Amino acid sequence: MKQKRQSCIIFFVTIMVACCSFERVAAQQYDCNFKGPVINIDFGTGDPGKEVTAIRPPNYHKVNFVCPNDGDYAYATYTSDCFGGNWHTITEDHTIGDIDGRMMVVNASEDPGTFFVNYISGLKPNTTYEFSVWFVNICITGNCGTIYSPDISIDISSGDNKIARFATGVISPTTQPIWKKYTGIFTVPPGAAVVAIKMDDNAN
Repeated sequence: MKQKRQSCIIFFVTIMVACCSFERVAAQQYDCNFKGPVINIDFGTGDPGKEVTAIRPPNYHKVNFVCPNDGDYAYATYTSDCFGGNWHTITEDHTIGDIDGRMMVVNASEDPGTFFVNYISGLKPNTTYEFSVWFVNICITGNCGTIYSPDISIDISSGDNKIARFATGVISPTTQPIWKKYTGIFTVPPGAAVVAIKMDDNAN
């Protein structure tokens, strides 16, 4: 781990896609009322957790310890005293009620790019959904030297068809760990049997 120039550090948990039904509320006006989640992607519980990334990111390697180095990621149940206390100590994942729930801890590669890919099926064509994900910057404000904070783009596609792109903007470090929810709305096109979710870190 670099002392003067630290890569951005993030981890996230739980991707939810919720069906959206449109109800007419006035002439020519519609309001979107989201139902409960139809897909919930998490990282499992206990040991060793479950592999969620469908394609191994080219610039990343999976490790089995809670303080991954640059270009590594882990499915961890907690973090503790990482890199001389530069990271937040977090005793559990974001999912309420699970036991030994795992979260994906990513220490960014020096070569920015894709760190997560997952494929989902069973969504209905011509239907609008909400995508949501929780992120936290694990670096403590002022402890990590020069920080290139995560700046995540999320692409949803089906084959060569680009459906939607969302962006978190810069996720800044904090004095205490703060989970933040990011959402986006997309509509599944006709004939899209499988939808891909891809996440890239755009930090320098």
